[in-house]
Amino acid sequence: MASEIEVEKNFESIPKHRVRRRKRQFDYENQDDPIINAQENYKIEFFYHLVDTAINSSEQRFSQLQHHNSYFCFLYHIYELKDGNSIILASCKDLETILTDGESSGINSLELCDEISVVCSV
Repeated sequence: MASEIEVEKNFESIPKHRVRRRKRQFDYENQDDPIINAQENYKIEFFYHLVDTAINSSEQRFSQLQHHNSYFCFLYHIYELKDGNSIILASCKDLETILTDGESSGINSLELCDEISVVCSV
């Protein structure tokens, strides 16, 4: 990746200085040692954070896609529903219920059912 963006692959070393330590109040507290190695610091502070963010974002997007797919899945297979007008009507009514906000509806289920039936017959 570094060679693709024309950046040096070597890490500059962190200047060595006295490591500050806090006095622990309790014996069960763990002592956190700072990371001296620049590569390890990069890996822990940047790379792992970036990978975690990418994984969480993709999981969220796929779950949202699966959620939307459950609403619109009947539209993917409308040619298989040529004889199932009642199935199309039930799916259209469900979609109308999902897309209703308060009193306003985004679609009319009967009109959508008629349009899908026309497309299926073509």
